[in-house]
Amino acid sequence: MKIIYKIFFFTMSLIIFTITFSILSNKLFLNTYYLDIKQNDLIVIAETLDTQKLVPEEKKSIDLNDDVSYNFIPIRVLDDFRNKSVKSFNYRHYNFEMLKFRRGPAMLKLVIRKTPEGQYALITTLDQVQKAVDISNTFYIYVGIVSFIISIPFVVIFSRYLSKKISLINNNIKEIIGLNFSEKLDLHSKDEFGETANNLNLLSQTLENNLQNLQNMNAELQKDIDYERKKEQDTRNFITAITHELKTPITIMNTHAEYIAGGYADTKEDLQEYADEIISEGQHMSGLIDQLLTLLKSSSFLNSIENENFDLKTFIDSMLSKYNVDLEEKKTVLVTDIKKSSIVHTNKTLLRQVFDNIMSNAVSFVPDDGTGEIKILSYSKGDFYTIEVINNGPRIPDELIDKIWDPFFKEDVSRNRKYGGTGLGLAIVKGVLDKLGCSCGVVNLENGVKFWFDIKKA
Repeated sequence: MKIIYKIFFFTMSLIIFTITFSILSNKLFLNTYYLDIKQNDLIVIAETLDTQKLVPEEKKSIDLNDDVSYNFIPIRVLDDFRNKSVKSFNYRHYNFEMLKFRRGPAMLKLVIRKTPEGQYALITTLDQVQKAVDISNTFYIYVGIVSFIISIPFVVIFSRYLSKKISLINNNIKEIIGLNFSEKLDLHSKDEFGETANNLNLLSQTLENNLQNLQNMNAELQKDIDYERKKEQDTRNFITAITHELKTPITIMNTHAEYIAGGYADTKEDLQEYADEIISEGQHMSGLIDQLLTLLKSSSFLNSIENENFDLKTFIDSMLSKYNVDLEEKKTVLVTDIKKSSIVHTNKTLLRQVFDNIMSNAVSFVPDDGTGEIKILSYSKGDFYTIEVINNGPRIPDELIDKIWDPFFKEDVSRNRKYGGTGLGLAIVKGVLDKLGCSCGVVNLENGVKFWFDIKKA
């Protein structure tokens, strides 16, 4: 059943109950209550009346109030009263008689003193209470019917008023259950309904904020999960790549060693060729292991390494000296433009690894026909100095440009291993700079490739 019908039936039932209770109370208790009042009035007068001062007469009446009189009644008259008695009873240690006549109202008599000549008595009339009760009950019935009819529209309006507010509150709760917090409840009321609406709005806002926080936490957790999954997958790929990179030179070394041991080297030249291959692959494997150790060190122990202030130009000039022989061999032109007094704050050992790997990559990819050129530039950018290493070697394919920072990635698998062709150099650069809070990148130019990285200013 809808709440509006419940409110209507409850209110109308309350009205009917009130009217019915009034009628029954009149009918059952009003006579007794009225008689009790009359008895108390007579007792109060009897206790205060001085009968000793009264002079016996044939008949004397003294009005004491509106409906109570004092009477001296002779014996002969008393006999008439006695014959008219309806009921005799005791009330609070007093003897009462109810008298009834054919004409006139019923009487209530209290005898307070008897003498040989007669008796003193207090007599009061008993109004026709039953008639008054009947009239009153009839009146209540008419009033009840009229009240019932008049109250119907008011009860209907009141029921709709309450039902509307309850329905609004219920709908708002459903919206909250459905995680829709956009709807706000405004009842424009200062009563309990208004307070409930304000509390629901506060609850809705609190739940919305908590849900948003939970979603943010879930998003962060999902990022962490995705990161850990990627890290785990990268670790698997890294281990697979290491296995492959180590297995290849070992296989070559074993093959050539078996050739030598099996006597397949018929000449001294063949023997020397096999030995040179074994030495070359051994050197490559040694370089690979060194690079692996460098990568692990930069990733695991960077936080324990202290930074220092030093001049960037002086540092780069000292680093370039180790490449003089290779640059002369390839007839490569080196152009530098490093600003003086460029003081940076970082770890010199790690920066050396970064610059060395980028420079080695540039040297390895410049043309060998004497047209090679490498430029090293620096400029200020906010809290950083940006270093650019530009070479006029072949462009990196667009589909591979984002993969060059991955461990063991090689753009050209056939390139010479002399300049660190392990595929770890740029991975080391990326790992070190990430830990240092610095950025790096690569851009294809019209005639070459530009690598850049940032270093924090002092």
